[in-house]
Amino acid sequence: MALHAAAVHHNTWPWWTQLVGCDFNSDSDFVKAKLIVDQKNKEHPAVKGYGPEFHYTADWTNHDKSVTGLPGVEVLLRIDEASYDPVRDYFKTRGGKPMGKDHPVSWIREFEGGRFFYTELGHEVKSLDTKFGHQHIMEGLRWITKTNRFNKDPNNK
Repeated sequence: MALHAAAVHHNTWPWWTQLVGCDFNSDSDFVKAKLIVDQKNKEHPAVKGYGPEFHYTADWTNHDKSVTGLPGVEVLLRIDEASYDPVRDYFKTRGGKPMGKDHPVSWIREFEGGRFFYTELGHEVKSLDTKFGHQHIMEGLRWITKTNRFNKDPNNK
């Protein structure tokens, strides 16, 4: 399980970069933005009940590439970059780039026999201290530990 900065500059640990699927480029200020639930995964407990889109406040990370389409990756949430300024001023002068239309902010991945959950929430505790933040983190943890009903295997394997 990884929160926010766990996907920042791990180029000295190739296995971790491969697991996460991307590395850091830049981030935004702490702002409200529109999140889009991936309809293929709308029943995942980490996003269930939040409709096709909703607004949420956090500081949002831009990665060097999208994880969409990587083996084993299932995107849970994307962010609509038109709903906020994706690159804060500090990074605008340092080569920071938005990701564009395909900007995942939370995903799950089955990798090398294990499970991985990532969310951009968590840089500041206030981004987690909401009903959605609690659900998102707890259900992500349940998914990686195979203790939720989203598992397709009735034997919980």
